[in-house]
Amino acid sequence: RAGLGKPRFGAWTQEAQAARQVLQQSVRSLRREQGRQRVDWLVFEAEHLLVTASQVLHLNRDPKTAKAALQYADEALRNTEDPVWLTVRRQLAGEMDSLDRIRVPDRAGIAFRIRAFGESVERLPLVPVPEPVAQAQPESYGSTWWDKTRDWRKQLGELVRTLVIVERVRAPGPALLEPRQHQYLVENLKLLMRIAEVALERADQESYERHLNQARSWIERYYDPDLAEVAAALQTLDELRREKTNPVTP
Repeated sequence: RAGLGKPRFGAWTQEAQAARQVLQQSVRSLRREQGRQRVDWLVFEAEHLLVTASQVLHLNRDPKTAKAALQYADEALRNTEDPVWLTVRRQLAGEMDSLDRIRVPDRAGIAFRIRAFGESVERLPLVPVPEPVAQAQPESYGSTWWDKTRDWRKQLGELVRTLVIVERVRAPGPALLEPRQHQYLVENLKLLMRIAEVALERADQESYERHLNQARSWIERYYDPDLAEVAAALQTLDELRREKTNPVTP
C-alpha cells in the first residue's frame, strides 16, 4: 500500500476534460457535416426537379405539371437558407410566369371535332351529274343521195348552234362525280381527317394544317360551296386550321 501512493486525481481530471473536448468537437463536426449534406441533398433535389420540368414541358407539352415541378424546386432552394441561390430563384419566378402565359390547346376536344367531321363528310350533298340528253332521230328528207346529204348538213349546223355555247367563266364550278366515285372521295376525306388527328397528337403543326388544307380543297372542288351544308363544313375546317397544336414554350 505504501508503494502505490495516493491516486492522481488531478491527472485523471485533465484526461477526462481532454476527452470531453474531443467528443464535443466530434459532435460539432458531425452536426456541420449533417447540415452540409442536407443542403447538398436539397440542391440535388432542386436540380432533379428542373430536369423533370423541362422533360414534361417539351416531351409531354404539359406546362401545368412543369410549373408544379418548378415550384417544388424553388421551395427546395428556399429551404437551404443560402443566399447564393437567390439569383436562381429569381430566374425560376420568371420561368413560372412564362408558363402561365402558355395557351394550352384542348387536344381531346379538337380530336373529337376532327373525328366527328370525318364521320359527317359522307352526308355532304354532291353536285348532281346531269342526265345525258336523248338525241332525236333524224327524219327522212327525200329519197335521193343529195337531198339526204343536204338535210344532214343542215341539221348538224342547227345542232351545233344550239348545243355549243362559248362564254367566259370567271370561277370554275365544282367538279362532277358519279355516285360510284363518291365513296372513294369520302374514304379519302376520312383518311385525311385521321392523319390530321395523328398530327394533332404528335403536335406536328405543319402536317396538321397541310392535311386540313387538302381536305378543304377537295370539298371546294367536288361539292357546291353555295349549299348550306358545304359552307358549314368549310367553316368547321377553317376553325380547326386555326388551332395551334404546338404552343411556343420557354
